[in-house]
Amino acid sequence: MPSAGLVAVYAHGDRGVILYFARLKLGFVLWG
Repeated sequence: MPSAGLVAVYAHGDRGVILYFARLKLGFVLWG
């Protein structure tokens, strides 16, 4: 969910951004 990701970004700042993109990449790897 993009909204949940954005909430995580706002809550954790730069670390949230890193975790969000890491999870996004992990999702692409698992689905790809």
